[in-house]
Amino acid sequence: LHLARTPVWLAEKGILFAFQNNRESPIGALREEAMFAVELGLSKEHALKAITLDAAKILGVEDRLGSIAKGKDADLLVFDGDPFEPCSRLTGVMIDGKYFDPHK
Repeated sequence: LHLARTPVWLAEKGILFAFQNNRESPIGALREEAMFAVELGLSKEHALKAITLDAAKILGVEDRLGSIAKGKDADLLVFDGDPFEPCSRLTGVMIDGKYFDPHK
């Protein structure tokens, strides 16, 4: 459990970090990693940044990815509720500004 709190510790120290995984479903797995860290005390704001803007900063692509802004790639996931609540479901995906229904 001590190592599991690493994201909380990094956030408290102001250290930039991102979640990663090696699972078959990267979207679901990253969300699960972030949800677990929130359960251990990471703020939802830090968790969201760790899978969006901070991840883009670490990869050096924050000029295109990681936040919603004019001129950036329009890649988004849409949930029917709080993305860090297990009962929230993915309802839409936008890639390069084109909307897709993930259930079709």
